[in-house]
Amino acid sequence: MTINQAQITSLDQGCAANNACPPTPGNPIGPGPNGNIANLGGANPNALFMGYPIPNSTSGGGDGFNSAAYTFPGNDPTTLKTYIFKLDYKISADGNHSLFVRGNLQNDKESQPPQFPGLPPNSVITNNSKGIAGGYTYIIRPNLINNFRYAYIRQGVGTAGLNSQPFNRLRGLDDVVGLTSTVLTNVPVNNFIDDVSWIKGHHTLQFGTNWRLIHNNRQSNAQNLSEGYANLYWMSPSFISGNTPPNNLDPAES
Repeated sequence: MTINQAQITSLDQGCAANNACPPTPGNPIGPGPNGNIANLGGANPNALFMGYPIPNSTSGGGDGFNSAAYTFPGNDPTTLKTYIFKLDYKISADGNHSLFVRGNLQNDKESQPPQFPGLPPNSVITNNSKGIAGGYTYIIRPNLINNFRYAYIRQGVGTAGLNSQPFNRLRGLDDVVGLTSTVLTNVPVNNFIDDVSWIKGHHTLQFGTNWRLIHNNRQSNAQNLSEGYANLYWMSPSFISGNTPPNNLDPAES
């Protein structure tokens, strides 16, 4: 069964008492359909429902009457790159002084599929973690050796989303655009190590120090954006509120 705008309005006459139905494009009286959601009589081409593509599937979701499914191939380009550097150097010809350096850099990026065709990726996931370590070994004498190590490791991962403002959701329908949040994580670690080995006869003594400085830096807008949620199951019976006259589609009256 299909009902028109006038019939929906007749079900919603009580909403004016609650100031729950201000005038909207295509519906200047207020009660009934919301012109910000549906393009009533062509009055609002930017209405929410105008952002959805025409359904192309009956098996991917929806009730087959008020909603249906839309499927499409979404690009998911992914780049995974790793750069590695290594250097070993003998400072002195006798080998008593030696140096090494190691480096590693990740350059990973994934652009996840868009909400619908023609839209930007819902999220861009990156990993630019990196690390560099160096060491200096000094053979003071054959039975006394000092090792110094330093390393800087920085984990860097991020998910760059699209949303930067409060939003509303309709239960049972996908969002018109990606409402993904942004989360960035940066964890730098500085590590200093020094140890000494001393061999005396049949005995070996080792002692040293290991010091780490760790920071955990996080940035996100996930908790900073307000969200509204419309749920047809809050209205009863048959997903329409207003059990007693006057009729009212306001969930507060169900």
